[in-house]
Amino acid sequence: MKIIFDIGCNEGQNLEYFLKKADYVVGIEANPFLIKNIKKKFQKDLRKKKLFLENIALSNKISSTIFYINKKKNYLSQLEKPKNISEFRKINIETKLTSQIIKKYLKKLKLKNIEFIKIDVETSSEKVFEDLLNNKVIPKF
Repeated sequence: MKIIFDIGCNEGQNLEYFLKKADYVVGIEANPFLIKNIKKKFQKDLRKKKLFLENIALSNKISSTIFYINKKKNYLSQLEKPKNISEFRKINIETKLTSQIIKKYLKKLKLKNIEFIKIDVETSSEKVFEDLLNNKVIPKF
């Protein structure tokens, strides 16, 4: 059984491909507006429990914080306060550890190995990698 984690799944543009390559896919996206659209588009895969979605931000600590959503380019949304703040709107969001989420799904689905992790999180990639390495969460790819 193969599992893929799409960290920062944005509009879900890679999910269809990942669903063809794995038994399970976990999409993680902080922007609740994007998650809402993904749920509509992939409702069949969600019902079949082939796709799981997490509407959280990932960091190297568990907390509640502000998430900045870019008003025009959703792929530029981020945890770090942007310099051009007028181009963003703020929402409150929970942050969790990447390793925590991955271990949750490995346990839930009774899997031991991760096939692939895609990471695309604006301004937070280092924190995500730090957590994965510190907790020895290493995918095949």
